[in-house]
Order: sequence, then C-alpha cells, then structure tokens
Amino acid sequence: MYPVPTWRFTGYGSEIVNWWLADYLKNKAGIDVVLFAPYSSVPPKNVEFYAIPPSYTLVNYDREYFIYEKYLDVVKRCDVIHDWSATALSAEYEFKHGKPFIVSRNGFDVTNPRFNKKNIVVLSDAARRYVQVRYSMYGINPEVVHYGVPVDEYPFGEVKGNYVLYVGRPHPSKGIDFILELARLNRDITFILAWKPSGADHHAFHEYYINRVNELGLRNVKIHVLPGGWEGEWMKRKLMAHAKLFIQPTVYLEAFGLTAAEALATGTPLLLSTAGSGPEIIKDNSVGVLVRNRLTLTEQAERWADMWQSAIDVDELNTVFRDAISRRWNYKAIREYAKQYFDISVMASKYIKLYERAIAGERW
Repeated sequence: MYPVPTWRFTGYGSEIVNWWLADYLKNKAGIDVVLFAPYSSVPPKNVEFYAIPPSYTLVNYDREYFIYEKYLDVVKRCDVIHDWSATALSAEYEFKHGKPFIVSRNGFDVTNPRFNKKNIVVLSDAARRYVQVRYSMYGINPEVVHYGVPVDEYPFGEVKGNYVLYVGRPHPSKGIDFILELARLNRDITFILAWKPSGADHHAFHEYYINRVNELGLRNVKIHVLPGGWEGEWMKRKLMAHAKLFIQPTVYLEAFGLTAAEALATGTPLLLSTAGSGPEIIKDNSVGVLVRNRLTLTEQAERWADMWQSAIDVDELNTVFRDAISRRWNYKAIREYAKQYFDISVMASKYIKLYERAIAGERW
C-alpha cells in the first residue's frame, strides 16, 4: 500500500518489515529476491525491484490484476511468491503463474484471498485462534511468524530517562485513554506520546488527544509529532532507548505490536495488555508486565469500539504500572531477549522453512 521503507511516509506498518526481510534474505541469507513495491520505494541493496502504483489504504483488485499481467514473466521465474498485499491475488491467480505462494496477513482479517485460502501466515497465535473460529467454514489453519526487527541496528539504552513512552498510532484501540488515566493518577511522572499522523482518522484523534490532555490539566503529558524521513525514525528509536518504560495497554486484538518489539531491542521494559499478541511478546516477567484485558478474543476483534471502557480496570492498571516503574530491570537481558525471539534473522529463518515447504508442494 505504501512505499518502502515506510518511515518515509507513515512510520509504521508491515512495509518496513518487508524491507527488512528482503534485505536479510538477499544480503545475509544469499537468496535472490524480487521486490514489488510502490513507486518512490528505496529497495535494499542488491534486491531486484519493480515499481507498482501505490494504493494508500485502498483495496483495488483491478490495479493488482494489471500488475500481475504486466509482470507475469518476472513472477514466473521466481521459485516462490510471498504476498503481503491487501488483495492477496497470488493465491487467486495461481492458475496464471503456476508458482507456489505464501500469503502473510498483518492483522486478523483473511477475507482476501477471496478463494484458494491456502498457505496463510499470521503474526501471532492470538490472530491464528481468531481466524480459525471466524473463518471455520474454510478450515483455515494458518502458520504463525512474529514480526522481526534488526535488533543490532537499534540504539541500546543502558541509562534510562525519567519518562514513560508510547509510540504508535493516535487511536483509542491502542489504549491511549488509559494511559491518560495513568498520567492523571501519577502526576509526578512524565508521559510522552509520540506519533506521526497519516490517515484522516489519525489526524482527528491527534487533535482529540491534545484537547483531552488540556481538559484534564495533564502538564506531565507531552505529545510529540515525529518528523518524516530518517530523522523521525531515529528520534523514535532514541526515545525508546531512554524511556523508563514503554507502555501500550491495547484494547483490541492487535495481531502483533511492532513498536513493542522495537522497544525491547533498545533494552526498554514493556507494559502491555493481555489483548492480542501481548502475552506472546512478554513471554516472562523479566522483560515486562501485563495488565488484564477483560474482553474475549472475539470482543477484542469485533466489539472493542463499543466495549473499550470496560476492557481494562484502571486501578488494576495502576497497580501493574507502579510495579513496573519501581522494579530494577536488567536492560542488557531485555535486549538479548529481543535478539532471541524478535530479531529479523529469527523471522527470516521461519519464512525460509515455509518457502521450502511451499516449493515442495505442501499446502496448509
């Protein structure tokens, strides 16, 4: 949907992970990669690149079909197709290209591909469980591959500052209203909310949260709009590296929290909710704490907008928060944990095995 690397435009999303994956496969694993990405993309070194029209959040089947027709000869010389597009037409057009394929979904919606729903990969076990129930008529049994980040490229923060950090979309689904409640209860602690609004709803909620902070008189809350380009990306990483705690009490079924993995890469502990992938990111309490989300998996996915106020108990959240703030964390161990579970090399290794399975003719 967006050019890669994504920080040039939005700062978030699967597009940057695609860039990291293509880079690792070609320049570390020695696998030839052909990257199809929107105009204005800057492909990794040595990666063969073909520019396609961007859709900017719109799902356009005609555009995708045109791309397949235009580059069909290129697609046919590949051993396997890894499709991250919104339409996932590589599955539907298998009859045209005749190549094995894998379809990665960066959420929990597998409406696309519309048919031939095979070889699907999701980002977390939470997303897998929801897909199995929601789309039970199709008998889908996705594989799970967590996002990975290039941990060694992130600054390590041995010395932490005196602020709590949220980085992500300015959106209620991320639990920002609960963060403001924490700020109201803990006025001696500085809370930094950092984001780069992209879509129209992001801009609307950015204004909403500015007004909300003023209404509550929260002088301890600072809202930062990250600049575009590498400057904004580096500012984000530095903020993460020196944060006392990274907080994201998500209320919806978040398939995977990329910024949480990035914070771990800088050695910063986490406070997440049990919604979605939270328990899969915080596998033990040596790297962070979890606050209970009281919504069911289906409610997190389908009804969170109506039920978010009851998703998390504020007193319970504050107790967990105070524990996290007062704890002595081993920051080096947190970074090593990120390398073990969420480095791009771990993600790439899992996908290489799936590529081999697909090439061997396996379908799941």
